[in-house]
Amino acid sequence: MKIIQVHNRYLQPGGEDVVVAAERSMLQAHGHEVILFERSNLEIDGWSPLQKIFRVIWNRQACVELEALIESFKPDVLHVHNVFHAISMSVYQAARRKGVPVVQTLHNYRLFCLNGIFFRDGQVCEACLRYRFFPWAGVRYRCYRRSLSGSFLVAAMLAIHRVCRTWISPVNRFIVLTDFCRDKFIQCGIPPEKIAVKPNFLSQDPGAGADVRNRQMLFLGRLTEEKGVRTLLKAWALFRERAAASAESGVSPELLIAGDGPLTAELSGDYGPGVKMLGHIDRSSSVCFLKNVRALVFPSEWYETFGLSVVEAMACGTPVLVADANAAASLVRDRKTGILFRSGDCGDLSEKIGWMMSHPEECAALGRAARQDYENRYTAEANYEKLIDIYRQVARERQAC
Repeated sequence: MKIIQVHNRYLQPGGEDVVVAAERSMLQAHGHEVILFERSNLEIDGWSPLQKIFRVIWNRQACVELEALIESFKPDVLHVHNVFHAISMSVYQAARRKGVPVVQTLHNYRLFCLNGIFFRDGQVCEACLRYRFFPWAGVRYRCYRRSLSGSFLVAAMLAIHRVCRTWISPVNRFIVLTDFCRDKFIQCGIPPEKIAVKPNFLSQDPGAGADVRNRQMLFLGRLTEEKGVRTLLKAWALFRERAAASAESGVSPELLIAGDGPLTAELSGDYGPGVKMLGHIDRSSSVCFLKNVRALVFPSEWYETFGLSVVEAMACGTPVLVADANAAASLVRDRKTGILFRSGDCGDLSEKIGWMMSHPEECAALGRAARQDYENRYTAEANYEKLIDIYRQVARERQAC
């Protein structure tokens, strides 16, 4: 098959950049021809104010360029990953004019939420879902980069395309990453029959880690409000208090915090014994830690759409302690490959940390089962079969029209 990937890069590379590259390499390894149609939001800086208003809503130049690429390459499928904001939704018209079926991966909630994460002021927010057409709440709360004008522009863009059904009609299949996301996007209004669940995957298997693990927990991710790191630190302090009260002996437990972000300065203070701030670490270092810690903690308090670090932990044979109200919970079988805790509940998280620290053999069994789930569901080979099946389905549907 011949595939065009459409991807708009943000100002800083995001997780979807890795996913797009991994899928392209995977498809090419199986003999498919893949071309990337890509633009960056950096080019918006060179636009005039008037150009920003019109091109964010409808970038005619991007549409023309993609039509020319479709004409010359003649793809079987157009796979859209992101169009915000330099490319715009004009690409769907290019596909429709040329009769090419469209697959759209939903990496975030941008079609229904101005900041793309359904999270505001420290808690989940679905206020914009109350508005059928224009998401006024997002403008009121300046949800797009805390800018009133920017929020209004993004809200107007979403409203116009919602009324015109610019994206809902031309897309043959929406790929979502978890069952949690499927349910959420159906709630948002996407027809269930247009949704396929296909997770992300690891392009390289890191291999299982040590059989005997350190008395360490690892947080791996951006230090932002929605990632739940404050809840984790409170839970850790409670766990330490309980451990001291019970005169627990042995090697002192340790919480490793790996990552950086807006909360770096706030979290650089003294959080008592057993908390170690690692800062940003590269992938090889994170894999090394994952192969030796007792568990990965994933306390994210926004919905998420996947959780690649959870899959990396599973590949390393490491169980995961996951908040139950985000998409990553769909990746874990409670008490079989990991443990779920009540999202935002530092008391419940503290108790689960304590259990994992005091049950090394049970944690090892969870890790072995997690590794098996990884091999069955999150390898490149397993993912290829799911993706190519989606492509073939939409190609057949287009031919039948």
